[in-house]
Amino acid sequence: MTALRQRYQIKDMGTPHQFLGIKVDRATNDMILLSQTAYIDEVLHRFVMEETRPTHLPIVANTRLDLADDGPSETERAKMAKMPYRQAVGGLPYLARVSRPDTMFAIGQLARHAANPRKSAWDAVKFLRRYLRATRNLQLKRQPSSDDVVGITDADWANDFVDRKSVSSCVVYLFRSSTAAECVAGDAGFEDVLMAQLIANQELHKKLLFKLIMDSQSAIKRLQRNGLGDTQKTVDVKYHAGKDLIHKGKLTVKYIPTGHMPADLLAKALARTQFQRKRDLCGLVEASRFNKDSMHLLCGVCVGGG
Repeated sequence: MTALRQRYQIKDMGTPHQFLGIKVDRATNDMILLSQTAYIDEVLHRFVMEETRPTHLPIVANTRLDLADDGPSETERAKMAKMPYRQAVGGLPYLARVSRPDTMFAIGQLARHAANPRKSAWDAVKFLRRYLRATRNLQLKRQPSSDDVVGITDADWANDFVDRKSVSSCVVYLFRSSTAAECVAGDAGFEDVLMAQLIANQELHKKLLFKLIMDSQSAIKRLQRNGLGDTQKTVDVKYHAGKDLIHKGKLTVKYIPTGHMPADLLAKALARTQFQRKRDLCGLVEASRFNKDSMHLLCGVCVGGG
């Protein structure tokens, strides 16, 4: 702030409470809670829909909204033309990126159908709205710690039945602070952690360690071994930057069991028990409940070819 004041006229407004539709609550001296309850209410009230029972999941477990090869019937096309599908989905990505990473996979699936929505996609919109109504008071925690930069990556490999695209996800822990951010496709784990490391180094004026956590032991072995193999050459070349960082001692790779993988939340439609566990790992808590010692993170999701 001192450096900014030297170049620009700045007015100190004190402790922030609202910013771009985000409510900021300071729970303790070193913990803040981010929520978008008012924004969710605005999105829900924008369109009147028949939503009755609350749901505990943003998308039906173990499902995907794949793009069907066959086009909609004339009856379905005429019915869907009357539905405000794009308007209903358009305001949701901001919510997922800022404070609700638990909705990111569902919203990503819905966005794929914006050009030609089917009835199944519209039903999924209503299903997500029921979840948002039931969880409108969830908050995302941010709290500093002495941790280094840690990236956790996961992928739902070639699970699209139409074009075999994969969904990759990356969770970046930086001083156990949490904020949702978009990632780029491909080797997002390396790029996201490097970006977080760069920002932290500039902000804190000190070098931080760089760790990558995965739930695939075979992938870890491929990253750690020297040289390129005869098989899967494209994978070896694509991840050469990561291999180079490991061999230079700038990156360490660690295994984590799938049950403790928070990035699953961003890549798959999980069953309720798994979903709620991964949601907790992503630092989301009810407005009236929080634990100062839990992990908080910088989350992101990326969709790309497998």
